[in-house]
Amino acid sequence: SYAQIFEKKASVGSRVVIIGAGGIACDLSHLLAEPAQLSSETMKYLLEYRIVEPKQLQRMQTSPRRISILRRGKHVGTGLGKTTRWAVLANLKRQGVEMLTEVEYREITPEGVRIVHQGEEKLLPADTVVIAAGNTPNNRLYEALREKLPVHLIGGAREAGELDAKRAIYEGAAIGRNI
Repeated sequence: SYAQIFEKKASVGSRVVIIGAGGIACDLSHLLAEPAQLSSETMKYLLEYRIVEPKQLQRMQTSPRRISILRRGKHVGTGLGKTTRWAVLANLKRQGVEMLTEVEYREITPEGVRIVHQGEEKLLPADTVVIAAGNTPNNRLYEALREKLPVHLIGGAREAGELDAKRAIYEGAAIGRNI
């Protein structure tokens, strides 16, 4: 599940298919698509001594993973803020994340995920399949602390169905005002 990857409890291969394309799937895609970062000193050294050409350096900074996110519906990133959705999707596209919508799922196999897309059945090769659909709240910290001190449950820990940062900030501010 997506939670296992965020919590670093699962390893991720080089060919990743994410079932679901909401906010969590976009965040996960962004995380997994991040290339290994070279320090500015290392980049300068590699270029200065002509160990690599600029184009080679650029390729070194691209993600080694091939990532596809899938959605049954028509749009990727629903639930993201209106002002940031376009930037998130543009960044994922720039990172080479494949985004397929209006997908019908057939099965998950050892080779990947079999889908129907635009009337054509195909297999998306994958060594890692992540389920990022049907969010569940994570309120473990709340449960661990509620008998020990006054705590409040807000945001995605209370209701994960449609994660909404604006709602979580409002809930936190309202509780702060009441305290």
